[in-house]
Amino acid sequence: MALHMDADLQFVVSEAGVLLEHQVAISRFYGSLRKFGAIADDRAGVRTACLHDFAIPQDTPLNRSQVAAIVTAWETSKELVAKETEIRAEAKVLGQPRVLQTHERQAMMKAVEAVYGVIPDAESPSADYLSQKSEETETNEPCASPLDEVVSRKESTTSSIQSAIDSSGHLRVTRTKNKSKMPSTTEEYRRVMRVEANAWLCMSARYKAKPWLHGLVAADFTRFVDFILGDRVYGIQLPSSTTEFAQKVKPDWSIVLAYEFKLRKEAMKLVTQHSKTLSEALQLVTKDADLKEAFFTTPIALKAAGALDQQPWKYQKGDHKGHKGDFKGGGKFKGHKGKKGGGKGNIPESLKGLQLVWRTPDNRDLCFAWNAGNQCDAKCSRVHQCRVKGCYGDHKAVEHKEKANGS
Repeated sequence: MALHMDADLQFVVSEAGVLLEHQVAISRFYGSLRKFGAIADDRAGVRTACLHDFAIPQDTPLNRSQVAAIVTAWETSKELVAKETEIRAEAKVLGQPRVLQTHERQAMMKAVEAVYGVIPDAESPSADYLSQKSEETETNEPCASPLDEVVSRKESTTSSIQSAIDSSGHLRVTRTKNKSKMPSTTEEYRRVMRVEANAWLCMSARYKAKPWLHGLVAADFTRFVDFILGDRVYGIQLPSSTTEFAQKVKPDWSIVLAYEFKLRKEAMKLVTQHSKTLSEALQLVTKDADLKEAFFTTPIALKAAGALDQQPWKYQKGDHKGHKGDFKGGGKFKGHKGKKGGGKGNIPESLKGLQLVWRTPDNRDLCFAWNAGNQCDAKCSRVHQCRVKGCYGDHKAVEHKEKANGS
């Protein structure tokens, strides 16, 4: 029955007290609210339809009560269809999304809760958000909403209304969108995505004729969220020969959210431009290697490279063969231990005012002692190039000023 009867009609016949077996009979031929409302022109015609179409003879009190319930549901359906048509026409003239009526929202939520159980207010989409998604679904133009616009009933507030006069002299009334805050933790993200999932499940329950909503279930969104927060994205690790030494990268949360939003936008493009179902699209985007490289791995690499370049010059504490240094701006310098030129002393004049780095652009360690003018036995396994940022020449850092002036 759930596959052949839309959420509005399920809500109406259930509220009227129609038994489940008779609801199934209705759904076989009259699955939509509009079609059921046009089953007859008067009550007598509906009673005749109950006998011939639904096999309900009025020979017992129970059957007569069921016929009365179906007549009541038919009258309600006609009123709702008429009111909905009026509101839809008014919204179209004003150029605004139509306001979702209470019975429409209740019908969609009831259809979803019949499958997945009671949904708390923190995970139930607000009426305004459902109105927005209904408009997108009816026009076959689904869009991926930013996470701060996915508002639940618990967070929803009354939208502010503004009026203005357009160029033709007509009064236009607009409503501003409700906004929440961007999720800052993984649990907040999971909760927001449950609101998003329930919103699209409501659309799937109501708009049975939309082929791109067929087969959509809550597990589709659960797999998508698990991909974002799993070891492929947020929990990504550096490869290692032994799993016990695997190191987590801990990507920036803003990059993760930007990548997640891009995936949902691409999923909607697959729906509108490539005739994919929403269920298929959510799965396909998580397997797209080009999207991951362009919007996740590359931004992470660029951010890490930028952080290295922005580090202030200083000697890092190290302890490798033949080298032991601790060189900080304005502090003391320790050269080669046990070699000429070692011991404590002031920073060489030739290094003052220079911005020094400790690695080459290709991420190789530079030799600190050699750059400071000390002897090195070349067994340090470090690169003997100038430590001045942007130079990396074959001369020592203490010779950089002399080389620059000479050129």
